[in-house]
Amino acid sequence: MSFQPGHYAAVEGTQYIQVGNRVRFIRMDEDGMVTFVRMDSSYTMSEADFRRQFQFLPDGEARYLAELTGATTDLSKLTAELVTLSMQLDSVKIGLDAGGNLGGVQALLAGAAGDSDPEPGGDSALVTTTSKLQQVRSAALSINVRVQRTQDLVNDKRKVIERLTSEALTATRALLKPIQEHVKKLHEVVWTLELYAGSREEIHHLLSGAPAPDTEPLVIRQGVLSMAEESAVMLDDKGMDSESIGRFDAWLRAKPERLDLFLPERKGVVAFVARWDGKDYGNPLVTNAVRDANTYTHFLIRNGENVYRISADFKSGRTLVPSHADFMELFFAEQWVDGNRVKVPLRPGSREFLEAEKKAGDLQRHYYRVALILQGLIDRTAVFHPLPEDEDGAQRVVLTTEADYAAGRVRVLEDVSMALSDPRETFSEFLLRVNSGMEVGRRVIGDFSRTSSGSYGEHAERVTPKGARRPTADEPVVLESRNGPYFVARYERKEEVFRRGARGRWDSGPSKTRASIKILPTDKSILLLDHPDVTEEALTDFLGRRSERDQYLTMIPLLKTTIRTLRAEREAQAPFTALLARYAQEQLGEDEATAQDLAAAAVTAYRTRYRLHRTLPVEDAAAFQGCVDALGTLRDSRADRQARRDCGEYARVLAALQAAHPEAMLIAHRGGTEYVAVTPHRETEQVYASISTYRAPKSGIPVLKGTEDWRTLDHSLRRAEALHVTPRFLTWWFRASTKGVPTGPELDAIKAQAVERATALLGQAPLALALTRRGGYSVHAWMPDERRDPNDLRVYHLTPYRTEDGTFQLPRRGPGTCYTAEFNPRQRWHLSEAERAVTPERPWLAERFEVLYVNGPACAAHEALVTQTQERTAARTARYLALKDLRQPLRDQVEAAWWDAQRQTFLREYGAASAHLWADHKKSVKTDTLTFPGLDDREKTPLNVALNALLDAEVSVSGLSVAEALTLARARGADVPDVSPQLADLRWPL
Repeated sequence: MSFQPGHYAAVEGTQYIQVGNRVRFIRMDEDGMVTFVRMDSSYTMSEADFRRQFQFLPDGEARYLAELTGATTDLSKLTAELVTLSMQLDSVKIGLDAGGNLGGVQALLAGAAGDSDPEPGGDSALVTTTSKLQQVRSAALSINVRVQRTQDLVNDKRKVIERLTSEALTATRALLKPIQEHVKKLHEVVWTLELYAGSREEIHHLLSGAPAPDTEPLVIRQGVLSMAEESAVMLDDKGMDSESIGRFDAWLRAKPERLDLFLPERKGVVAFVARWDGKDYGNPLVTNAVRDANTYTHFLIRNGENVYRISADFKSGRTLVPSHADFMELFFAEQWVDGNRVKVPLRPGSREFLEAEKKAGDLQRHYYRVALILQGLIDRTAVFHPLPEDEDGAQRVVLTTEADYAAGRVRVLEDVSMALSDPRETFSEFLLRVNSGMEVGRRVIGDFSRTSSGSYGEHAERVTPKGARRPTADEPVVLESRNGPYFVARYERKEEVFRRGARGRWDSGPSKTRASIKILPTDKSILLLDHPDVTEEALTDFLGRRSERDQYLTMIPLLKTTIRTLRAEREAQAPFTALLARYAQEQLGEDEATAQDLAAAAVTAYRTRYRLHRTLPVEDAAAFQGCVDALGTLRDSRADRQARRDCGEYARVLAALQAAHPEAMLIAHRGGTEYVAVTPHRETEQVYASISTYRAPKSGIPVLKGTEDWRTLDHSLRRAEALHVTPRFLTWWFRASTKGVPTGPELDAIKAQAVERATALLGQAPLALALTRRGGYSVHAWMPDERRDPNDLRVYHLTPYRTEDGTFQLPRRGPGTCYTAEFNPRQRWHLSEAERAVTPERPWLAERFEVLYVNGPACAAHEALVTQTQERTAARTARYLALKDLRQPLRDQVEAAWWDAQRQTFLREYGAASAHLWADHKKSVKTDTLTFPGLDDREKTPLNVALNALLDAEVSVSGLSVAEALTLARARGADVPDVSPQLADLRWPL
């Protein structure tokens, strides 16, 4: 049942509408939601709720017009009244003549009829003048009050008119909303027809040849790809965009077999955009405009040897064909359940469910539009011909019905929603694993302009001297030293620099010093060049993976640069490697392929071992002999490892060591019969680990040879044959600094000496000692703050340090040289909110502290002192509030007398006839002259001394005067000085 249009009255109150309020009904949508307006606000609610809470008003429109007309009329009257009052104020002109008489008072002061002028200089003249002056003041004040009141009424009426007027505008907008939605849908229909008709499309014939037969099914790929990621052209300019799509066409024409990478089917279509990621053009307006153009859809169509690119005025999004999840996700909402964010289904019939249904309809129309675009190409063009014939003999397939899909003439390849994950190591994982092997003496390569400075800021400078040229992308640099977490590479500067000459003049010339740049193993644009796994084959494999293309701006330039460098070194090294391979064939009897593989690996191992970055010439006999030795070692090692793998030794040892060391992050074969299991000592540190060495017999359980605890790891473990590796080992700090990190035994020694050393440093035993690992190892010592307030605590941070002999100790110097920090136990600024709630007076009990020592008696005495102080403070506060309550009646009397005096002054100045104006005038009176002498909260005032004595004696002051209270206090021995007569006469109420 529909609602009558018009106005309704609220019979039940809501959060925003009160009972009796009038609202205007607008419409009821198909989903049962009612839209109505109240003043300038629009509301929606369900049909049932609206029927229950509102009642139709037959005369609602008349009421609305009456409200608007009445408010307008009232506003006109008030405006006229303001004009009249303004004219009256302008007519008041007061002047005094030389004799002191009132010269002229116009408009407001017309003398009484028959009054005669007073005698000049007489008493009656003075009284008359004073009376008339009071009348002028009173009249002016009265008009001023009326002006202010009228102005307030004008503002109220103006707001009412504005809201009533905006109600009509809001109602109009609400009525227009469904019309605008219909117009929008009509525009969409026209736009869709234009897309079907191809009025805004461009067809580019990229490759020509024989078409696929009509029996070949038409394949539609779901995913929408990126031209910039797939082609990787223009990387020197941050990749291609919509302005350079011709470069993608040229890239595809250059090698037609590239089409097989993303459209291997003989007849099919795949969609592209210019690029998904943004590109900065230096101008925000240009950046936003081109970014929008970059996401328009281009259809790449393959029909046998024919390839077309069709551009349309359309954005398909990430997929051409919807997946099941696209629609189902609309009907779920994320909510917090037990501290976790989970997806819960929407309740059918709710507003959210109805909105989801609307979005699902919009999404369905969007994907239907994609089908119409392709159907238009089938019906209008021959890009897909030949096609199977339909019942009328026309070559045609229909994409908007199920028949051709069921018959297999059209297939949809869900390469997005049904894609399997790639189990291989990703490039990010490869980069992290390889770069974790950085060592001094090795080389790195990459884009050094992309390095950041970690916690020091994303754009902080790493190059020294400041402003020096960074190494180019194809310029490998050698890591020459360490600086904390950084490796430092130095290189020659090629640019000219300015320097001051011998005579003080500035001149330019080549730099005489090298520049340096700091490198982190986590830099994503840098790759360790001297690593066994950095080979042309491995890097080329990453280039061919489409699953890695999301990192194309960083990954592809780095890979291509590294491959070029490796290829150039391989070609320069080719004569030496060929000579070594021939040796392996002739002397060791290896086949050609194995000999070449062993020779290349031997050269790499020899150069890596001796940190050689030059090409090995065939004349270098020492290098050749070293490579021959490395070749034999590699050959024997490979054969040994393969034999152990084949006989099951690796599996047997791995199972035994995993059972013995379930927390091991590495289990590896070092060589011969030796195996190692590496287990970290601490969960939150990457410094110390335990290395257990085993000897594996030919059969049976491996035998433990020994365990080295609290060891730092070097890169030799990375060269072992890994049988089990965890992600933590890949991010481990090899050759880590132990400067600020004690071992377990060293930490035990620190704990043992903490009490003695802290007592010696502080001069007395602390209340408590605790160890914390936050921000480095430190021992906190708490003591009462004798210098300021014994009730407060003072904390000393005693930081252990490593001595010259390599041991850890607490400082031996005096407390003045220790780092100290003061805090109030009620503030405890160095504790978190949760810790403050748990540890109110004993901060060392916080979870992040490991308690080493607690002086029980001293803590008990300190807490007793704190308790006594808190009790005294509470008593002082209670007495202060009691005195304040006793003084307040007296202050009220003083304030009342002051206001009475102000009122009498007002009546003298404005006359008794102006008494009704006092309430408005009172608002403008300044109270800066209102004082309360003798009634402040200072402790030694006579009144407070007397009241303290009476409170101690439990004597009530009800009904007493201040003078009587002072007398009672003196009678009880209180030394109370006299007070002013005004204060003495004040009396407390009964």
